[in-house]
Amino acid sequence: MMDTRKNSAGNPSSTQDVSQDKEAPWFLKGLSPVYVEDYDLSEQDMSSQSEKEVTDIEEPWTLRNEPRESYQVGDFWKIIKLVKYFKAGNESTAAFTLAMLADYDYSRKTCWMALVQSGCVQMLINLLDVDDLRCQLGSLTILEKMSVAPEMQVILTDMGLVQDLIRLQLNSARDVKAFAVSILSNMANMKKVRTIVRKNSGIAMLMDHIDRCLLSYAKPLSAMIGEEVDVFRLAKKAVITLEAMSRSPAIRREMYNGAIFKLFPALLDAVDPEISLCAFKMLMYSASLPEFKESIEAHGLMSTIMKNLTSGDPVREELAVRTIYKLTENELSRTQVRTFKALQVLVGFMNDDTKPFKVLKYASGTVLRCTKDKETVAILNKMNIIGNLLRLITHEKPIHILTYLGGMYFQISINSAAILVCLSSILSNRGVIRRFNGLPLLMDIVTNGHCYEVVASAVKIIGNCAYDPACMEDLQDMDTLRLVWSLLNSKSPSVIANAAWALVPIIKRYKLPSFREVDDPGRIDPRDKAVGTAAFLPKEIAREHVSALGRAEAEDGVKVPKHVPREREAGDDRNRYMQFAILLNSGEIIRNYAGAIDMLMALLDHPDLRVKSGACSAVAYLSYDDINMEIITELGILKKLDEIIKIDSDLVRENVCVAIATVGRSPTNNFELGRMGFIEPVIGFLDSDNQDVVTAAAFALWKLSADPINTITIYKSGIVPILMDCMTSESLPLQQAAAGCLNNMRGIAHEADQLRHMGEILIMPRMKKSFRSKSVIEAVLEAEKQAELNFQASQNKTED
Repeated sequence: MMDTRKNSAGNPSSTQDVSQDKEAPWFLKGLSPVYVEDYDLSEQDMSSQSEKEVTDIEEPWTLRNEPRESYQVGDFWKIIKLVKYFKAGNESTAAFTLAMLADYDYSRKTCWMALVQSGCVQMLINLLDVDDLRCQLGSLTILEKMSVAPEMQVILTDMGLVQDLIRLQLNSARDVKAFAVSILSNMANMKKVRTIVRKNSGIAMLMDHIDRCLLSYAKPLSAMIGEEVDVFRLAKKAVITLEAMSRSPAIRREMYNGAIFKLFPALLDAVDPEISLCAFKMLMYSASLPEFKESIEAHGLMSTIMKNLTSGDPVREELAVRTIYKLTENELSRTQVRTFKALQVLVGFMNDDTKPFKVLKYASGTVLRCTKDKETVAILNKMNIIGNLLRLITHEKPIHILTYLGGMYFQISINSAAILVCLSSILSNRGVIRRFNGLPLLMDIVTNGHCYEVVASAVKIIGNCAYDPACMEDLQDMDTLRLVWSLLNSKSPSVIANAAWALVPIIKRYKLPSFREVDDPGRIDPRDKAVGTAAFLPKEIAREHVSALGRAEAEDGVKVPKHVPREREAGDDRNRYMQFAILLNSGEIIRNYAGAIDMLMALLDHPDLRVKSGACSAVAYLSYDDINMEIITELGILKKLDEIIKIDSDLVRENVCVAIATVGRSPTNNFELGRMGFIEPVIGFLDSDNQDVVTAAAFALWKLSADPINTITIYKSGIVPILMDCMTSESLPLQQAAAGCLNNMRGIAHEADQLRHMGEILIMPRMKKSFRSKSVIEAVLEAEKQAELNFQASQNKTED
């Protein structure tokens, strides 16, 4: 080899001649010669150069001695050579060659690529049609090893192997069936394979294999003898294949039509752990379909799920939690969760930091879905989980774990915050949240939160806690009103909707000092009201406001009173002035925020229905202030409500009726509401199945009936019998609203009756054509008599 180098280097003329020949082809020209000058090197230079060359050669060699590429290349050529013998031989030679080919590892690309390039794959598939059992088993053995590689799965599917495997399910040899089922199991992750199996009745064949040894699942393998062992192994492979394919919804429906629930009890209770685990995975995948949910409830499989939930195996625990999570969409499943005490187990998982994140995610999601029932909320309230929920909301983990988990981490916080929203609706839990120092934590989430769902839940919890006086004092120190109002500019509709809803209790219970306590509300000095309003303005504005009323005491600003009135009961009349002063001052604070009312009015045009509903609720409360009433009237509140009332949503209807009632406090607005046709749709809301909507509609009619024209319109609609039925309701607010509306109608009728008997007609011109006092009186009196008769009849029935 050294001589060859010397000759080629010593005789460069041949290469030079070819490269300089212009007529020679390009692949013969080669590179142009490069001449390097000779340098005289001493012995020292030669020794150092040689040492350097040795080190440069040895270091890379020590790094490359592990992967031997020559071994893989050798296998490639060996397989190519065996394929040549395979093509030229007879059946005996083919069987012998297949046995030798089966010894290679076809999960490596070098091996299966040799079969592809030599054209042996199509020959292996063709061998499945021969009558020689040895050739069939040898071909299936190689195909089984090749089907593990994802690239080969595509090639085999395109060559039509799946159809041949389904046909082999009818073969009499159990070994052939077992290999065919095993290959289908390896290729079941491909959608095209699942579609071919489903359309060629492959699912029914697999279920038939499982059904043939239904009684053998309760035995261990050592207790089986004879053909029972082969049948059991075939059924086991069929179960594994069916589990791999059950991830497709279409195949799950095919399984449901094939009566898979007749097989589930035996499979779930199987002695073999692999069979029971695969069956449980099938059950988990199938629980997402409505028909499967009903069948699981009907067959009572919740007890089996509970066994796996408390088994202590992490894999089975996760599968059980995911299955229960899917089932709890139905009310019956939620009842079964409470019956089997799965709720306590799930809460225990949430308290355990060692559980995987998926278990925590689905456990918290299941508990959240169960909170739709009041019974579940009552059970959770007794378990004292508020402290743990606050911990899960801010459950911190290392940065690399958060980067890996992504949305899963936030899903735990979302579920925990939503559960805490349900628990915070209970009065006693608001103090518990305060004792666990949850209010500063929630305010920090609202201020610095990155997940909109968690922020929305935190705002809702703050709104619930605002009903508690002690919590409201802490929230007021944290400047909650300004912060919650700023959330109306959020990009998330859920955050905006909850912020608008939370503004009502926060503003209503904003503790402001009143100037003095007045026992008689009729003796309130208007100037005292004005001073109470000015007390929370800047000093310069307050001085001007007070001096305009003739108060010269404000030399250094308005003085804060030393005496703060004690808290009284809600029904105490002596507390009215203090409540009015707080309400008035709250309205003043809202007006001091730049663009606050304009922002709230703009939310009424938001496309999200939750935002519309929350904005209606906030507008309803703000309109209690007379100045705010004038502002929102000028901004076109009536036209906006006219558009919102047409929306078919119980949530929107409830709050829009409340807004109509409060906006209608102004006589002008009340008349305009009746003229614009608000009465007819509000009357239609009385037929709603939602009790809150009915109550709000009755409340709106009560306030609208303060105008005489509206009273006549309400009466002509034939609503008197409906209002009489509402007075017999168990809801006290509904009774009061219905009674108030009837009282207004009877008052107008009584006044008109007095005028008729006096011979005077002093009715306004707009009432002359439509008002008939006699019919109103007769209708009201007849309705009252009929109600008394109905009440007496019901009493007599109870006595009998």
